[in-house]
Amino acid sequence: MPLCPPDPRRCPRLSYACETNGACRAFGRIGVDPGATTRGRVARGFAALGVVALALNITAACALSSVDSVIKDTAWAVGRIRGKMEYAGGHAYMGLSAVVAYHGGTVKEKRKWSNIHCDDFTLTPDDDTLERRSRDVDRCKRCKRRVRGMATTVIVSAFTTLGTIRFSLKRATVESDARFWKFLGIAVGCISFGTAIGPLLSFRQHCTRSTTEGIHMRNGPGFICLSIAVCLKGLSVLMHLWLRAPDVSDDDDKAPRDDEEDPEESKDGGGEESK
Repeated sequence: MPLCPPDPRRCPRLSYACETNGACRAFGRIGVDPGATTRGRVARGFAALGVVALALNITAACALSSVDSVIKDTAWAVGRIRGKMEYAGGHAYMGLSAVVAYHGGTVKEKRKWSNIHCDDFTLTPDDDTLERRSRDVDRCKRCKRRVRGMATTVIVSAFTTLGTIRFSLKRATVESDARFWKFLGIAVGCISFGTAIGPLLSFRQHCTRSTTEGIHMRNGPGFICLSIAVCLKGLSVLMHLWLRAPDVSDDDDKAPRDDEEDPEESKDGGGEESK
């Protein structure tokens, strides 16, 4: 079976599954038809927001780098080192591949997450702080697990953003729009938002809000960038729901299959045989 062209209406089997059956017709009628000019502006506007989301997503993904300055600029969490900790008064920048400690504007220590032992990021145990130190170790271990998951999330989010841009542009004109693009736009937006919002909230709970006796945490630029990107992609779902798919006439819906002859060709063939 040959590959289907980009427009699903030209592939009979895909067209019936995603365009011409009753459920697809009802789904396509959801929303309003604002007119060609407004449709183009809205769809292209959300495509532009998709480009912004992609740029933010790439910025967040830069935290996968192992370069000290890049980790500092795109860190997902920033901690102010305090108390009896080594490098007290400095800052720890948490990327998705490593943690870099800065003090006085210079790098004092750098460790990959795989080489981090959470005992190193807690206070020296004293008789009256042993229980508190144990809680700090647990917080560190939970954050370490969340960081491993975010590395996958940020990459998947970047790929789904490309789909968000493409499907928004497809809906910019009546000629290129179809119920199929409306469905894909909503599906990709929901998947992108749903698969990212959970890990983001979990990371915030166990990393950026998990202040210990030795480190006071806050959200980093990488975390903020991906959070904004995910929200923008979530808004694209509302655009697809609001924008009604153009109705296709019954004649267009009943396009012949690949193994069927065009009715006009059948008539011409019949006429020639009768002659």
